[in-house]
Amino acid sequence: MKPERVYLDQLTEKSKGYKVKVKVVEKGPERNSPSKGILFQGLVMEDDKGNRMRAALFGNQIDVYKEAIEHLGSYEIANATIKASDEYWKAKDAKYGLLGYQMSFGSQAVIQRMNAESGPVLPEYQCLATIPRVYDPTDRFDIVAVVLYLEEEARKVTGFEQREYLVREIVVTDHSNEQPITITVWNELTGEHCKPLSSWAEQFTVFGFTALRGSFHKGFSLGSTMSTRIITDPKGERADALREWVKNRTDWLSDRQARVLDVRNPTKEKVIITLDSLKLKRV
Repeated sequence: MKPERVYLDQLTEKSKGYKVKVKVVEKGPERNSPSKGILFQGLVMEDDKGNRMRAALFGNQIDVYKEAIEHLGSYEIANATIKASDEYWKAKDAKYGLLGYQMSFGSQAVIQRMNAESGPVLPEYQCLATIPRVYDPTDRFDIVAVVLYLEEEARKVTGFEQREYLVREIVVTDHSNEQPITITVWNELTGEHCKPLSSWAEQFTVFGFTALRGSFHKGFSLGSTMSTRIITDPKGERADALREWVKNRTDWLSDRQARVLDVRNPTKEKVIITLDSLKLKRV
């Protein structure tokens, strides 16, 4: 029988002989399950009605589907296995507006890309000044920027359900924004992925950051999501133009970097100033 086209909210563990059109709105890094030690990669699929469902690749599937399932790619998927989430994941799914099921890809699953002739999905880089300060929580932003500062090492913070998370801050700028912006990266991104940024104190280098979300932590800032990648050699006109701008603005960048370091590493020496001096500064 020809598979019947359905939406994600129509799928259950009993679903057979179906096909569904989805977009991969999140694609996380590969990691080991803390409870079972199984290597997996998490995905989030969204259909045309806005329904969202988790999916997962396991073991060697991660390499097999590395280019076959791309972040922000659109696909028609048939006969994938649907499994109900356990209690822990049901609570997490409900919090983030996901259906309480997970899709996985057995031998019967068929994945076909929509518009295969369009080529790979590339980042859509934008200037820092064009990122809206009023945004939808599901909005994601790709940027190219110059790194002014990288926090020396990751810190542990306690978050949802008293779980510990790793966090690390990066301060970036570009030609469009007078004020540098902080990017907060989480968990897997705080380690090896940050190593290429370690030369921030020696030279001004342009990096790409994809799938960032907006945040108002410590003023407006950006944060990583499960799909965020740090790109060491971003391509395209915007990245090339920013590299040329860096060559001609090293003094300006050095001044901005010094200001960031003053804030991040304040001196213990206290300086007493008069009210008249403060008034002059305001002017």
